[in-house]
Amino acid sequence: MRLKLNLILLLFSTLTSAQKLSEEQRKFINDASALIDSDSNFENSKWDLLLEKVKDKRIVSIGEFNHGSREVFDLRYSLIQKLHKKLGFDVILFESGLGELIAPNLQKDHLNSRHITSRLMGPWITREFDLLMQYVKAENLEIAGFDVQRTGKGFEEALSVFLLKNLENTDRFLNLENRYGKAASLLRNRKTTYDDIKGEVSALRSDYNDLYNILGNGTENSKEAKLIRKTLMNRIAFLDYMLQFKSDGDWSKRWAARDTQMYENINWLLKNIYPGKKVIIVAHNFHISKFNQVELVMGELLKDEFKDEIYAIGVFAGSGVSADNFRREETLSPPDSDRLDIKHIIQSLSGFAHYLPVPEQAYSGSEWLFEDIIVNDTFINLYKKNTMNLSKKFDALILLQKVSLPEYRF
Repeated sequence: MRLKLNLILLLFSTLTSAQKLSEEQRKFINDASALIDSDSNFENSKWDLLLEKVKDKRIVSIGEFNHGSREVFDLRYSLIQKLHKKLGFDVILFESGLGELIAPNLQKDHLNSRHITSRLMGPWITREFDLLMQYVKAENLEIAGFDVQRTGKGFEEALSVFLLKNLENTDRFLNLENRYGKAASLLRNRKTTYDDIKGEVSALRSDYNDLYNILGNGTENSKEAKLIRKTLMNRIAFLDYMLQFKSDGDWSKRWAARDTQMYENINWLLKNIYPGKKVIIVAHNFHISKFNQVELVMGELLKDEFKDEIYAIGVFAGSGVSADNFRREETLSPPDSDRLDIKHIIQSLSGFAHYLPVPEQAYSGSEWLFEDIIVNDTFINLYKKNTMNLSKKFDALILLQKVSLPEYRF
């Protein structure tokens, strides 16, 4: 009886959602979208239309509406394989620490996939990402992080090994990353005042800068050396904007500083480490979006730099449960009852996953892409806005019917 009641409620919900759409909207969605897969195993995913759209692009940015949805991870893994095999994309840049992925990339032949996965940000240490890293190893793809924030202690190991090989006197610098970890914790602690931490930050910043200059005067100019020096500059940048935040409490400035540094890291990687390479960027929708009405975002800066070379794909889901950054379960909200919601669009589609390219200009049935539409269950800006003009933010959308919790490795 309960099962029958649930089926009736689900049918009623679907019908109610469908009634939000006009005939023109339904026709546009059905005509313009392409079915990727009819179920969630993604074993027979069809990417032909998307591959055609990005065949001449250098950069494909693949987003996610949060950092904890299994189906998003699995679908993206499927797409990455196709981008690599069909179009030659052989570099993946992750929203994880720049320094933390130095050793996993350079030493991936000698590391297992679990070790590589452990250097990503915490919410991504999952079975799904482990499978992706197995593919990275098997196909010898290049990987790098671009976040100014540290993800684990991977750089501490890489830096120690590098210094012992290249410096005669390392005593002053071997403890840098340990000091940095303590300072970063204090900077994130709301109880810490500017005066409490400014002395330590100033001393730490000075030591990082001295080490950068010492290494810069050496003859070592390998990929590893370049990445080591760039990470030292990232440490200084993080300390600077977090100390500034302790002084002024300006959240928008803090977020802008992080996204600006992430853009600068990607720009530097593409020009200094991977010139001419075709690159996949993996990050939150917020960071890859080409426009944000309130915040300065990485994707907008990348669009200004790389123009038509870049293609940004926003990823959204219609229902289910996911995990927040602390692995706590969250249930996606139901579609809005008063205004057009992206979940109404998703629930009008038949099949599990769809690809929808955004047209260059609005025409009958597509106007909703060029107007504000309700988008819940994701971070949009610091003012907790829940609407988006999707045409300004993304070149295309991937729409999933339902998501579930990922399988965490440790």
